[in-house]
Amino acid sequence: MAGVISPNHSTELNFKIYAPRLELRPWVQCFWSIGSDAHCVRLCDEKLYPDGGASLIISFAATGPQVEIWQNRSTQIRKFSSDVPQISVRFRPGAVFLLLGVAPQDIDENPMVVGQDLHCSWSSSLIGMTERSVGLPASSQISNLEAWLCSRLKVLSSQENVVFKIASEIEKTLCKAAELECYSGMSRRSTERKLKRELGVSPGQLLTFFRLRTARQLLSTPSVPLAEVALHCGYYDQAHFSHAFFEFTQESPLAYRKRKLSQIYKAAP
Repeated sequence: MAGVISPNHSTELNFKIYAPRLELRPWVQCFWSIGSDAHCVRLCDEKLYPDGGASLIISFAATGPQVEIWQNRSTQIRKFSSDVPQISVRFRPGAVFLLLGVAPQDIDENPMVVGQDLHCSWSSSLIGMTERSVGLPASSQISNLEAWLCSRLKVLSSQENVVFKIASEIEKTLCKAAELECYSGMSRRSTERKLKRELGVSPGQLLTFFRLRTARQLLSTPSVPLAEVALHCGYYDQAHFSHAFFEFTQESPLAYRKRKLSQIYKAAP
C-alpha cells in the first residue's frame, strides 16, 4: 500500500497491510495484521516512528483478546511475537479525537488497555466486537473493526474540521501552514492551541513527523541521492537533514537506507 512502510521483520511476523474502506480514508491511514505461527515463534523488536497519528491494536492471545490504544510522540522500540495474532488500525492525526472522542493528552506513550486504563462510552461495544472476532481470519477481524469504526462516523459533525484541513495541508506541502488564521477564522495562537489539543503535537512537530516519514520512504529507494532526499523534504542541506534524521530515528540516513534495502532484498523471491 502506497505511503506505508513495512516493518523490518515483516516476513517473520507475517505482516500484512490492508487499505481502509473509502468512507474511512479521511480518518484511517491503514489497517495491518500480524499472523500466528506457533510452530516457529519469533520475538521481533520493531522501531516505531511517530507521525501525529495513533494506533488501536487488538491482540488475540491465548489468555483472551485485549484492546490497546496509544500514541507514540517519539521513536520507540516495541516487541512483537509471531505466535500472538494482532490486528491494528493506524489513525491519521486528529482522528482519535474526532472518531473516538479521546484527547491525545489522555493517551500515554505506552499502550493503554481499553476497559482498564481507558474507559469510554464505546468501550463495551468495541470489546464485544473483539470477542466476537476471536478465531476468525485476520481479514474478517479487520472487516468487523472497519464496520465498528463506520458506526462511529455517525457521531461526527457534518461541518468541515479545521484541524484535519491544516494537517492535510502540512502533509501535502511539507511546509508549515503559513496562515493558520485563513483555515480556522481564529487567531494563530488559538489555532495552535486547538491543534495541540486535538493532535497532541504542535504544527511544527507535525511538520517534522511528515518530513521524516517522507524521507524514510525515499531512503527505501536506492536511486535517490541523500542530497535530493534532503531538498525534497524541505531541509536546507544534507548536513541539516542528517542531523534531524538522526535526532528523530537514532540512526543515520545511510544506516537506515542500508537496513531497509537489506530487508527488501531479503524478501525478494
